[in-house]
Amino acid sequence: MYQFRTQDKYVGIIMDELSEHGVGVDFGVVDILPLSSTKPRLSASKVTPLTRKKYKLSERVSIEEIYETVDSQLHLTFDYLAMTLVASIIAGAGLATDSSVSVVASMIVSPLMGPITALTFGTVIQSKTMVYKGFRNEFYGLALTFLVGFIFGIVLIFTNVKWPTYEMTSRGTLSGLWGGIVVAIPSGVGVALAITGPYSGALVGIAISAALLPPVVNSGMNLAYGLMAYWLDIDHVSGGQKSRRMAKEWLMIAMYSFILFLLNWVCIYLAALLFFKIKQIRPDKHRARRMKWRDLPPVSHPSTILVDPLSASTEDVEGLLN
Repeated sequence: MYQFRTQDKYVGIIMDELSEHGVGVDFGVVDILPLSSTKPRLSASKVTPLTRKKYKLSERVSIEEIYETVDSQLHLTFDYLAMTLVASIIAGAGLATDSSVSVVASMIVSPLMGPITALTFGTVIQSKTMVYKGFRNEFYGLALTFLVGFIFGIVLIFTNVKWPTYEMTSRGTLSGLWGGIVVAIPSGVGVALAITGPYSGALVGIAISAALLPPVVNSGMNLAYGLMAYWLDIDHVSGGQKSRRMAKEWLMIAMYSFILFLLNWVCIYLAALLFFKIKQIRPDKHRARRMKWRDLPPVSHPSTILVDPLSASTEDVEGLLN
């Protein structure tokens, strides 16, 4: 068993070197373990090939760590659907009552960013399974969110509410699409930076800025409201005007809201895809060799290499590979 320490940003480089030499691919097992502290502290002042260039665009955690982070949000579970349902209800209530606080809260609760991240990362590493699961989960979440909004619209049309509220119209106009694009592009960049580095806490802010869920709920609510108002011709829903005259406005809000979600999705996907490329995340070229090795009978004493992310020199790695 070999064990050495390194900083987080060098784990990816070391894992690539180990893979090139067959460690964890043709033989052995590599375990990456976190290390909160060590005493005495290791000095990072010594210049080595790994530390000479301190700032590089490609600095990131290992692809294996990124994969585990993305995969943990990829499973279609009861909790995923339940969180989507809860977030949709909160968003519907916020849109109906013109409460920006509730709308923002729904963005935090919403799990819809996870499948988009999986879809993007799966595209970069050319994992058809991950792309499929990401698209599947996003589709189910999207369908559930839209359905909740549609039910909200059907139920609330029989109450004395005056729609559309500001929270609705702000997400249902042509001009709002441009604002959504401006916010979605840096959000996609933020997603890529958050999961490739030690910035997972930033995902909460990114979820708020991306605003994926409220436009879908808004679309379902206004579609149901517009259709029901036109068919039933209920006057109170439009503040005294004939509801059929207002149905077109609600349907337009529904259309623009859904387009806003699609634009957010595409912009986040493309921006994250670009930055994954910048971070030098590539397809797993050792996958076929590793799968062939895993099909072999188990060895009695496999080699294990523990990489503790803190700080270390390169001599340990070079000695190990030699």
